[in-house]
Order: sequence, then C-alpha cells, then structure tokens
Amino acid sequence: MIRTAEAGGIHRSGGKNLSRGTPAMAAGVTDKLREIGDIVALIEANEAEKPMVRGPYKKRSEEI
Repeated sequence: MIRTAEAGGIHRSGGKNLSRGTPAMAAGVTDKLREIGDIVALIEANEAEKPMVRGPYKKRSEEI
C-alpha cells in the first residue's frame, strides 16, 4: 500500500514510514518520490527514442 501526501496521508509503503525518504533517496539515486506513472512515462519515452532494429537472419544449413 502506497499513500502519498497528495492523497492526504504521509508517505507509507507497506506500513513503513517513508518520511525520511525511500532507499533510493538514501542511496543518492534520486531526490524525488516517484509514482508508478512517472516510471512508466520514463520507459515509454526511452522506447520511443530508438527504433527497434533487427539484425540479419541466419541462413539455414542445407542439412536439415
């Protein structure tokens, strides 16, 4: 269960108080509490940047 400040509660995850920050914040990875929608948007933006390019197919051997 995740409740955010916007929802009217303090930051909680699974009953643990996150008022001092998340493990990622403590490790210095980020300084922002992210929602799942933020992460999905980052992934979709990254996938939209580069087109999927497939390599050449392997030729079949004649001994099948």
